[in-house]
Amino acid sequence: MGGAKTTAMLLDCSIATVYLLLAGKRAPGAALCVAIERHTDGKVTRKQLRPRDWSLIWPELMELEAA
Repeated sequence: MGGAKTTAMLLDCSIATVYLLLAGKRAPGAALCVAIERHTDGKVTRKQLRPRDWSLIWPELMELEAA
């Protein structure tokens, strides 16, 4: 990705949010997780971003893993 400004524009969030995410001071919401996964071509996944509760938010991912 590019700098924080470019990243914020791609993810449709504020630059402050990007910095908070990078610093680990804020967990991304569900929609932002999906946007990050899409814009990184799956290099950063929803499961990585929300390791504690991804299965509650996206139960369909559990079904894909089982298949």
